[in-house]
Amino acid sequence: MWKLAVVALLISSPAETWQTLATAHFELRYPPKMERAAQDLEQHFEPTLAAIGADLQVKEAGKVLVILAPDRATFFALQPPGVPDWASGTSYPDRRAIFLKPLDPLEVRAATLPGIFAHELAHLLLHQRLAGVRPPRWLDEGIASRYGRSLDWDLLGPLLSVGLTGRHLPFSVLDDTFPESGSQARLAYAQSTDLVGFLIKTYSPAAFNTLLDRIAAGEPADAALKAAFGQDLAELSARWLKQVRWTYGLVGLLLGGIPLWFGIALLGIWAYARKRKTSRLRRELWDLEDRAAALSAREDDDSEDTPPTCH
Repeated sequence: MWKLAVVALLISSPAETWQTLATAHFELRYPPKMERAAQDLEQHFEPTLAAIGADLQVKEAGKVLVILAPDRATFFALQPPGVPDWASGTSYPDRRAIFLKPLDPLEVRAATLPGIFAHELAHLLLHQRLAGVRPPRWLDEGIASRYGRSLDWDLLGPLLSVGLTGRHLPFSVLDDTFPESGSQARLAYAQSTDLVGFLIKTYSPAAFNTLLDRIAAGEPADAALKAAFGQDLAELSARWLKQVRWTYGLVGLLLGGIPLWFGIALLGIWAYARKRKTSRLRRELWDLEDRAAALSAREDDDSEDTPPTCH
């Protein structure tokens, strides 16, 4: 009913008529001014579903409603209260719905709209994989954060800090809740993402799916971890920390404290500049398409016998 109410709200919106794009497993609703972003996003739907579904062993995903809001205000207005003010995307697994908004200039340094979609879809598919059983928060966010990212400097910085100092958030604290914002939230996401990757690489995807099978069957997370990997959370996190301190700490020792952070800043600037250039080229391509369409329209006006353009 809630999903139907959202759709009804979109249809009855006085500001503009919402459009629809549909694929085999997704229905995308968006306002006309988001047409280009919607078309780009739609191309990622089925490949992203196939990739995450294969990893999580979800064979039948069902239909998912995706709402692409035109701005921040609409993004929050269409959802129930309680969405964090820093959120760029949300998922409602029970409702099979995903909400997205355009990324602001600070967000595009570490994310893309298809990437945010992949993150939220991973939450939804994990919920389905676990048959509605609520996993530890670090596991939920760690799995979702592995999808849709290229290089996330917001995660790299905290891991380098853990490698150099050893200071980190105990994973037992991250079972139920995450810090709301700031450096502690970035640290929580970085740790969770890296621990999930550590478990998959150190053991195997098959062992990781054994963990998910046991959680789905209702087994406590610590017992499921021990059954899948032979160690409980405390032992696994200690092993993970040793690996992080060796990997990232070694980088810090080789480069030195101040030069290390200076190098990170330079790499971040390079990555941001590269993304800006890509975005600029995309905008220029769109402008050329608009000019071509306008020229074609003028030619149509000049000659009624001009054949239609096919593409």
